[in-house]
Amino acid sequence: MQTVLLLFGGESTEHEVSIVSATNISRTIDTNKYNIMYVFIDRAGKWWQVPGIVKSVPDGSAQLLPRMGEASFQIAGSDEVVSPDVIFPVLHGRNGEDGSVQALAQLLHIPVVGCDMTSSAAAMNKYLTKQVAIANDLQVVPFGIHHIGDPVPVFEKVSEVLGTTLFIKPANAGSSVGVHKVQNQDELTAALEDAHRYDDIVLMEKSINARELEVAVLGNYPDIQASVVGEITPEGDFYSYESKYDSSSTSAATIPAEISPE
Repeated sequence: MQTVLLLFGGESTEHEVSIVSATNISRTIDTNKYNIMYVFIDRAGKWWQVPGIVKSVPDGSAQLLPRMGEASFQIAGSDEVVSPDVIFPVLHGRNGEDGSVQALAQLLHIPVVGCDMTSSAAAMNKYLTKQVAIANDLQVVPFGIHHIGDPVPVFEKVSEVLGTTLFIKPANAGSSVGVHKVQNQDELTAALEDAHRYDDIVLMEKSINARELEVAVLGNYPDIQASVVGEITPEGDFYSYESKYDSSSTSAATIPAEISPE
């Protein structure tokens, strides 16, 4: 029976979200086919082998140390070695979705579920993603960027280019962390300050009144499978962190989305 290292937790601001995701995924893994090795990353970045989905490190848990090039981990303080067949990262945000774990898996010589290092890094960074899309003649939402330390732009000047309603987003963050909808100078100033808590580069995007559609893609080219299209109806003005994860949120998903075949 193959062993799947289910990796969750992490150092990012989306630590709790990762735990929720790992809970859902662990329920769907066929334990008649796969042995699950639960590994929890604490907020300091240490990896721990744990008995199941946890929110903190249980007493007596073993810390895992990577053995580069040997497809295995050593239990700290002992000679014991564990050798998973694949790493399944269920991580959100920095040091999880940004290529870091994928690079480590590559150095360990352990296969990893999901995108490789380069794809993960490019997709995590919204600014880089836009540059890749533009280079391939794909439309993107009009935007500008703000670097940490730069003067706060004048809202009226920005609105002449991007409109009077903007979205402010850290370039490297997920789950709508640090995202703000702004419509005046005070809101812009406060939003940039908050967004820069998460990244040195912040996007200022034109607000687009559009439907929130999503699709999952599985596999590697040319053997690619795509799911049906789903639609998110968010609670409030936009799909915020709270509307995604708050237990009282009224956000809803429609699967399949009510769209024409075209």
